[in-house]
Amino acid sequence: MDTPFLAGAPDLSADQGGFNEDAPAGDAAAVRGYADHTRPRAAELLRILGLDKPYSRAFGDYLCYRDEKGSEVRVLDLAGGYGSLILGHNHPELRRLAISQLNQEVPTHAQMSIRGEAGLLCQDLDEELHAATGRHFVITLGNSGAEAVEAAVKHARMVQIARLNTFTEQVEQRLARIRAADIDARRQGTPLELILDGRAHAGFDAFSAAVRTRNADALAKAAPRFLAAQGAFHGKTMGALSLTFKPLFRDPFLRGAPETTFFDWQRLQADPDAAAGLVADGAYTLVMPGTVADGRVTCRDETFNAYAALFIEPIQGEAGVIPVPSDAAVALAAQARAAGVPVVVDEIQSGFYRTGALLASTHMGLIADYYLLGKSLGGGLAKISACAVTREHYLPRFGLLHTSTNVEDDPSCGIARKALDIARHLGDAVQLRGGRLKAGFEALRARYPEVIREVRGEGLMLGIAFADMKLRQSYGLQLLARSGYMGYVLAGYLLHEHRIRIAPALGASAVIRIQPSAYLKLAEIDRLLAAFDQMCGILANEDIYKLIEFALPEQMRGLRPLGDYRQGEIPLEPLPDGMRRVGFLTHYIDAAHLRIADPSLALLDADTLEDLLARMLPVIEPIVLGRRAITSARGGQTSVVFAGIPVTSGMIRRALLDQDESRFQALCHRGVATLRNEFGCTVVGLGQYTSILTKNGQTVPDARTTITTGNSFTVHMGVQAVLTTAHERGWDTRHLTVGIIGAGGNICTAYAQCFTRHAGRLLLYGGDHARGVRKAERAAVTVLTQTLGELAAGGTPCSGFERAVATASGMIGPDAVDRPWPRFSQYWRESGATPPLAVVDRLDALRGCDLLVVATNAPEPFLGPEHCKPGAIVCDISVPANCRDDLFDNDQDITVLLGGEVALPHAESMPVKGMRLATGMAYACLSETILLGLEAGHPSCSYGNIQPYQVDAMGALGDKHGFHLGHRKQTRIF
Repeated sequence: MDTPFLAGAPDLSADQGGFNEDAPAGDAAAVRGYADHTRPRAAELLRILGLDKPYSRAFGDYLCYRDEKGSEVRVLDLAGGYGSLILGHNHPELRRLAISQLNQEVPTHAQMSIRGEAGLLCQDLDEELHAATGRHFVITLGNSGAEAVEAAVKHARMVQIARLNTFTEQVEQRLARIRAADIDARRQGTPLELILDGRAHAGFDAFSAAVRTRNADALAKAAPRFLAAQGAFHGKTMGALSLTFKPLFRDPFLRGAPETTFFDWQRLQADPDAAAGLVADGAYTLVMPGTVADGRVTCRDETFNAYAALFIEPIQGEAGVIPVPSDAAVALAAQARAAGVPVVVDEIQSGFYRTGALLASTHMGLIADYYLLGKSLGGGLAKISACAVTREHYLPRFGLLHTSTNVEDDPSCGIARKALDIARHLGDAVQLRGGRLKAGFEALRARYPEVIREVRGEGLMLGIAFADMKLRQSYGLQLLARSGYMGYVLAGYLLHEHRIRIAPALGASAVIRIQPSAYLKLAEIDRLLAAFDQMCGILANEDIYKLIEFALPEQMRGLRPLGDYRQGEIPLEPLPDGMRRVGFLTHYIDAAHLRIADPSLALLDADTLEDLLARMLPVIEPIVLGRRAITSARGGQTSVVFAGIPVTSGMIRRALLDQDESRFQALCHRGVATLRNEFGCTVVGLGQYTSILTKNGQTVPDARTTITTGNSFTVHMGVQAVLTTAHERGWDTRHLTVGIIGAGGNICTAYAQCFTRHAGRLLLYGGDHARGVRKAERAAVTVLTQTLGELAAGGTPCSGFERAVATASGMIGPDAVDRPWPRFSQYWRESGATPPLAVVDRLDALRGCDLLVVATNAPEPFLGPEHCKPGAIVCDISVPANCRDDLFDNDQDITVLLGGEVALPHAESMPVKGMRLATGMAYACLSETILLGLEAGHPSCSYGNIQPYQVDAMGALGDKHGFHLGHRKQTRIF
């Protein structure tokens, strides 16, 4: 039951009008229009997050939409228009006034006249401000909060420029008098002694030039700027944006030197002298020539400050509803004012009784020269704001120069006057509701300390700060935290599951803002707290399924009750000082891997999981998987940090086939940046498709980080795995036939080059189409060119392949190196001999191969027993594998190797869920990354296309540090 202090207040929860019967059909058109023609990206994000509701009616603390059946759905609105609805939606008194204005045909546009309602509103505001501060104000009206900030910025700069102009005029007047006095003195034979900076100048021209130069240099170095706090948000128009701290909002529009110095409130609070030093940083001096005295002219310095104004938000709303420290704010304001820097207090969100008083800053004892109001000033109906400047600071000329077509209109000003009259009586209601809300959220924080980190704010401007989940072992929670959309997903959950609307802070998405009207009922407070209780229970249990259940297909909802899937934080073992750090970037293999990574999703089928990731693609960010220190056989150590882009191989393959991989490529780039910036990794390895997406690392925009695909060590270990297996069978590979499936690709071309030393014959397969044949022929050119080069350098042919090429080269003559593939293939064809190198366009043509190496980007497994010689050795290094299940389970003695695994010298285990490795094993590509960390200064051997000498170099480095061939058979790669 509500307390009696609101007796007689309007019942804002009651129906105030009918619902639009045509809404459902109109909604679909509205959604399409917004998505196609208004804010396409915003519409996409709203759809992804389940927030794409076209609301059609509003009253009190409720917004209404219609569901797919046409039924009205009422939503408790705690977002409150980002703080604009202290009086709720469509307050009945304001509605009546607006209707009366229309009936009376009150003018909206009457420019170049006395705007009566504007005058009365500003008079009322001045009275309220005077009561709060003891000062009187001249008020400039605007249409939005950002316009009020713009007015303050412009006025402060105008004052600063006016002072400089006045000073410059005084300098020139003094110089004119000195010039006249110098002329008279010279006529009398006693020229004036003109002194600047302790130095006498030979004549007036030199002296005046020195004065002007000194002042010009000082002004050039003291570019005008503003002071604002880190975390500040003052709007998104160009002037307001320069005062907004977060680079996400500022950087796309503002380049070059910042116009604002952003200070740290915590530093000012910790160091009492810091405020004076901060303001003093803007101080500079200009020279004012003195008067003539005893035949001498000296100069004095006059101090100015480059800061045109200091901007303060009493509560930093968009930074996460953070009240600024009162003592530090008052001290900084005093220092600024003493230096002639006006103080601007931005009360656009915190003011107008949002905290129980007209100005939140009065609770702090902070007095300003400018006050900015907006949002609730319009009563939730009118778009209006105000920039109030004290009479002693105000420049009357400003009102002639700063104008706007749509401000000062009678309807908006009349509504704002009425809103002010209503709101001034709501201070007790705000304190009561705010106190009950804050106490309830504090109780939830005590119950869920691992979920709610802090409850902040005053009155009905509260912020619920959720715990940092960027290192959770629940990859789903970590993904949401790192994406910056955690708060929006929580908003989607509350909207769909509890019919409650909330909004995160723009600059801190893990902070939920609670900004209802002063008429919020106590029963609605209890409803909100109960909904948060349920949501916190889901987060505490790390049950991602229950959190996103609303976004799943109907048949995938309600599969189970809330479960306990708590895994805690990713253990990041402490590192000794100076240990080199490397990173390894990978991704999910398939949906099954996602279930391992986040067990709460185990009931969802593969299609649902991939669809979920695809829908989330525009907002996902790389996640951190773990960290492990690895020790060399020589005793050195390096730390490897694992990160992943949360997409599957199938998603990437489809994007590559559609030539639409830009989002995935950008994810890889951000993954490298995360490893570099967050963990200090100087080397980053690109695993699986991340190397393909980045063109073997070459698209990564980071010259500071050593990038490796790990392909060189992968090829080395793959060759070793094949040769070791062959030798175990007693085979002499120098006379065997080796087939390369995927020829023309970077890795398979390198394999072909390496096997020239170990094979009797090479068959290259690039595909059963013309493009594949051309790729394989390019690989043939590379293989022949390399072999001919080694022979020309005096190399001795050892394998059957090398001997055959040497023989053919002798027969073809010196032209052999010119267009080698056409010449050699023609020679072998005409000689009737079995060619040692051939390009084939059918998999069946490989059935005679003793050894097969396969590495393609095929979307599905394709290689089966029918393509292989009985007893053959197949090395499949594709991820996922190109070999079909029936090839793995064949009865023809065919051995399938899934890439070479590396045995680590000290048998460390990898800390990543779903990485299918036995203890002490690492993948070859990962091992190359680790080796570059152990060998400081070693260049990357796997950036761009790799060469055999790089494969050899990495093999030697592996031997040096004790990295040797490990498991070879049927081990699937992460």
